[in-house]
Amino acid sequence: MRLIKSVHALLCVILLTACNADETKTKHQSAGGEINLNKVEPTGNVTIREVLEENKDADIFYLNRMVFINAENIDWVKNIDQTIGEEVAQIKKQTVDPEQFDGGTASKLAVGTKIYKLANHPGPVYLAVVDGETIPYLGLME
Repeated sequence: MRLIKSVHALLCVILLTACNADETKTKHQSAGGEINLNKVEPTGNVTIREVLEENKDADIFYLNRMVFINAENIDWVKNIDQTIGEEVAQIKKQTVDPEQFDGGTASKLAVGTKIYKLANHPGPVYLAVVDGETIPYLGLME
């Protein structure tokens, strides 16, 4: 029993150390500008307010209790199969006021823009179709 408690305590210390080991600033470059993701306090998923306070011109939308940000400039997103899957939503409202965001609200995408899942990728990457072009959006999670 004592050994189990010691191993458990050691694992907790290792996990906490690993989570805090990288002190470098992580910046997310999106089409809407740069966002320093390390400035956001770890309180669950990133909030609309946090993103817009960091970059008032961020190209985001809110869906399924998650903020999605334009990922056109993220290399690994560019390199995944971006075949359009099923439609999951349409943008219902456009605003930059964090208090006015609810499901289907965007900061830049026009009302009526359709949002799709990727056909062959299970992660939080969605595609918006604007004027026949697809734009990838990445879900921001902590």
